[in-house]
This record gives sequence, structure tokens and C-alpha cells, in this order.
Amino acid sequence: MEFTLPKRTRYWPVAARLAAGVGLCLWLWQAPSGVMAQPSAERLESERQQRAGELEEINARLSLDGATLRRFEDEIDALRRDRQELARQAVLAASAVQQAESDISAGEARLGDLARQEIAAREVLAGKRDIIAELLAALQKMSRNPPPAILVAPESALQTVRSAIVLGAVLPELRGELEVVLKDLEQVRSIRTAIATEISIRQRQLFTLGETRTRLDLLTEEKKRQLASSEQNVRLSRQRIEELAKDAQNTRDLLSRLDSALDIAQKADAAAKAAAASAAASAPADNVDVNRDGTPRAGDRRVAALPSAKLPQAGPAFEQIKGQVTLPASGQILRRYGDDDGIGGTSRGVFLRTRAGATVTSPAEGWIVYAGSFRSYGQIVIVNVGGGHHILLAGMEKITVEPGQFVLAGESLAQMGQTILATAAALDLDSSRPVLYIEFRKDGVTVDPGPWWATNSEKARG
Repeated sequence: MEFTLPKRTRYWPVAARLAAGVGLCLWLWQAPSGVMAQPSAERLESERQQRAGELEEINARLSLDGATLRRFEDEIDALRRDRQELARQAVLAASAVQQAESDISAGEARLGDLARQEIAAREVLAGKRDIIAELLAALQKMSRNPPPAILVAPESALQTVRSAIVLGAVLPELRGELEVVLKDLEQVRSIRTAIATEISIRQRQLFTLGETRTRLDLLTEEKKRQLASSEQNVRLSRQRIEELAKDAQNTRDLLSRLDSALDIAQKADAAAKAAAASAAASAPADNVDVNRDGTPRAGDRRVAALPSAKLPQAGPAFEQIKGQVTLPASGQILRRYGDDDGIGGTSRGVFLRTRAGATVTSPAEGWIVYAGSFRSYGQIVIVNVGGGHHILLAGMEKITVEPGQFVLAGESLAQMGQTILATAAALDLDSSRPVLYIEFRKDGVTVDPGPWWATNSEKARG
């Protein structure tokens, strides 16, 4: 069996000694007796077995190292798959939370309708209170008067006949009124039963929502834990982005500065890769400490790793998904792009009234370039979705993502508060519930997000 030793490994000295020993044995085996006395067959056999044992040991070590390497590679692949599955589960959990929120909102609307129906039915019954009293009095009087005797005086018989004629004329009317009242009472009873059923359904939905939110929180925490290895880069990215936010005067300026920082980071990353490739070509193989993709290891980097705006995305380009984007939260659209903003101008985005504590998801996949507070916007998240497009979401209370993180469409980004923010309340939105502000930008300029929204999304949530 042919065996080729790897180049410059830790077994090189052993292999060198082995080669020298095997060569010496062959020379001694073939040397003429005049040069050196031929050793005995036993000694040669012992030498051969010794060298063969060393060779088997080297082979065993190499096989062990190869198996270990394959095991590590399998573990890395498993971690990569686990992270993808974790992201997928997080998207499903966020979708389930939003569906539960929509169901609860619909249930609350049905409860409101049933309550109004009950009030109307009660008012109808209250209006017929006099009729009900007359019916009860007539029935009570009839129950007190015994049936006429068979043997009576002529005057009594005539009076009885007249009473029967009058009662025969009144009874159909009383029966009709009684049936109407009974129908109204049955309607009230049915409404109360429906309300009790709706309340029971809502309680189950709230319980399911609580469980799903807990699962989503656990998935989010697990994802953060898995991303802890890049904690330093995330911290440096956040620090730099916060510095940019302090210097920025408005969102357009902020986006411009962020994109400039991303472009610089991309060029630095490309330069680092080129330097690594050059070093790999010129330096000895065992002196280059690089990652599998050819980039220097994290310990050799001097540039904070910011996400590149031009990195390839897993899904289609943002321009290609018009008519397919769902709203980031379940709720009702109060104001659309181009509507009167209530303060003398036009709205540059969409105002969406949500449930208290509603989950906010990413409308599309992309890189988180900003996550935090910014001037009067409150807590905001900016997602770079590629092609010069950014999505700005504002009005949240709790953010669950970090700058530099890549998110999938439908992945949870934040959670709404309990009431409307003061800045949104100043816009006369006629809402006490939290309001999410959504803004699409192309090359720093606001654009109408309408063409991107899925029709069923606006119908279901708007």
C-alpha cells in the first residue's frame, strides 16, 4: 500500500526517521558482503517489524486526526443547521404570536358587538315593561276567577257570556304580545350565552398567547446566546453606531452616515481578505492563521466588523417582492403614506395601531444597522434590506435585536408598549393604544410602502 506523508505536520520528524531507517535497511539488504557483513535474518526481521510498527502507529494517528477533523466539521455543520432551524422556529413563533393577537382583537370586536346587541335587546324589553305588566295582571286576574257554574241565574249567565266574548277578543292580542316578549327574552339569553362562549375562547387565546410569547422569548435568548461568540464585534459596532446617531441631525443623515460606515467596513473587509490571500500564497502553509473562508482569524483583526450592505442575501431582492410583504405587526392602519399628518403636512410613512405589547417583526430579511433610541422617534429599528432600501420602525418599547445582526422576514424585532407615545399622540391619531410607525426609504428618501404590502395583509390587519 502506497503511503504519502503530509507536508509539514507534527509527524514530520517521525516520518523522516522512518524513511531514513527504511532506506538504511534496504541498503544493508542489498549491500555486497565485502562492504559489510550481512546481518542475520532474525535481526533483519526484528528491524522490519519495528519499522512496520512505527508505520502503523503513524497511520493510526493520521486516521485518528482525520476522524477528529471530520467530527469537528460535522459539529460545525450541525451548529450551522441548528442556527438556521432556530431562526426558522423564531419566525414561526413570531407569526403564531401575531396570529393570536389578531384572533384576540377579532374576539374583542365580537364581544363589543354582542354587548351592543344585548343593550339594544334590554332597551326593547324595557320599552315593553307596561305591556308585560298588563299581561301579568290579566293572567293573574284570570287565574283568580273560577270557571262559571253550570246552574246560574239568567243575569249571571248573560254576564258570563259577555265576559267570554270580551276575553276571546283579548286573548289573541295577549298571546301575540306574550310571544314577542318571550322572543326578546330568548334573544337576550342567546346573546349572554354567546358572550360567555366568546369570553371562554378569549381566555384560551390569552393563555396560548402567553405560552407562545414565552417560547419566542426563549428562542430569542437562545439566539443571543449563540451569537455571544461575536460579542466583541457587536459591542464595537453598537458603540460606533451610537456615536453616529449622536452626530446625526435627522434620519436621512443617520442613514447616510451608517451606509458610509458600512462601505468603509466592506472595503476594509475586502482588503483584509486580499491581504490574507496574498499571505497564503507567499508564506509557508503552517504560518498562516486564517479562517476557512480565507479571512484572518478574529484575533488578528483590527477593524470592527460591521455588516456589509452589499453582502448576498438568501432570498430575492427587495424590489422583487412587491405585493408580498406583510405588515410588521397585527393592528389597524390609522394613516397611510401621503395622508394628512394632522399638523399641516403629509405623512411620510404608515401609522399602525397595535395591541398593547404586540410583537413587531421584520417585513423583509436584511441587516440591522440601527437599534436603539433616536431623538423624538423613541426606540427605533432600521433594517437595511439591500439595493439602497431601508425600513425604519419606530414607537416600540423593547428591542430584541442587535446592530450587525442578520434577520429573516417575519423574525421578531421588538415589542410594543402599553400606551401611545407622546410624540405619536401629538399627531392627533385618535388612539390610546400603542402606534407603530413604519417608513420605507430608498437612497435616504422616503417612498410609498403601499406597492410592497400583500393585499391579504392589509385586509387582515388594516
